[in-house]
Amino acid sequence: MIGAALLSSESDQWATPARVLRPFVAELGRIALDPCCAIHAHTSPEWRAGPLNARECWYADGLDQSWAAAVEGVGGGWVWVNPPYGRALAAWADACAEAAALGLEVVALVPARTDTAWWRTITRDRALVGFVAGRLPFEGPAGVRAGAPFPSALIYHGRRPLRFAAACARVPASVWAAV
Repeated sequence: MIGAALLSSESDQWATPARVLRPFVAELGRIALDPCCAIHAHTSPEWRAGPLNARECWYADGLDQSWAAAVEGVGGGWVWVNPPYGRALAAWADACAEAAALGLEVVALVPARTDTAWWRTITRDRALVGFVAGRLPFEGPAGVRAGAPFPSALIYHGRRPLRFAAACARVPASVWAAV
């Protein structure tokens, strides 16, 4: 069932399900930067305790800071982006494309809206795309869990496409394709 909160603009803070993130951490290593952490995302013991928690988490202004400097500042690694799915999504797609152009390794979890301009932006320049079958259950403020009203996709820019493909294969109910 789709939660009413996820369909509304009450909040755009929906945390990545751990079952989606775990395979990417296993294949790509610890996340260097999460430039758009949901404020409540790191409240569970699994997140606080370890590898799912990025070395650098920004709860605000992730579009106004240097992702490259942050990744370098923590000794390298990859960027996880689960952006707010509101009006700013196009700006996040632009930021992902810019980071990829700088050579950063980026994985983004976004709605699979292939008919939008921001989709064309985030998937340009040989991005790989993993489509998630079904609707992901996201965790919202105050522990609210709600199924997304749209399908999701994982977008990858980087030099380890086989690792991305292996991670996608481990995400429950996912398929992947090169774009």
